[in-house]
Amino acid sequence: MRGWRRLGGRIGLVCIVFASGYLGAHLRMASAPIVEASHQFSDVPDSVFYHDFVDFMVDNGITSGCSDSPPLYCGDQPVTRGQVAVFLERTANLVLPRLIDRPFHAFVICPGGALRWAVVSSAGGFVRGSAGTGASRLGNGTYVVTFDINVSACSWQVTVGQTGSVGTTTGMANVAGRSGNANGLFITTSDVQS
Repeated sequence: MRGWRRLGGRIGLVCIVFASGYLGAHLRMASAPIVEASHQFSDVPDSVFYHDFVDFMVDNGITSGCSDSPPLYCGDQPVTRGQVAVFLERTANLVLPRLIDRPFHAFVICPGGALRWAVVSSAGGFVRGSAGTGASRLGNGTYVVTFDINVSACSWQVTVGQTGSVGTTTGMANVAGRSGNANGLFITTSDVQS
């Protein structure tokens, strides 16, 4: 019985602390004067919990607020699905490395020891490699390399840079099988993610 009383007392104490903190925060918000903001939005005072997050979003080009004159963030306004799409796109551009043209090597090792390879320029041109191999650029940092054999059951590796090139080429590369073409590989090259 004593254990239940202790548990009930603890639960009651937690409820009192939560309620007093909740009510205290609301009373302070109702009676406290608005504090000046340390950035361009006058409706995001330094005291509001999301102040630093708004600064991050502005500094990284994710948002520019809802009004230019006067500069406002409108933190209490609803957000449309269109605005969410813009926020997500801008956040992805910040977080993910952007696709950019880079020269690369593609290596394929198949069961039974078959080996294929290709050196591809940043423009998508086939520089050298195995007989029957071709390459082309599909878009920014996006390429297809086609071999003379089915490579869907093989191991693939791609490295950024060309042998014998002057200077250093940095970046990342990814490789995947080419949908609808068992002889092809889909390759993307991008900036080094910071």
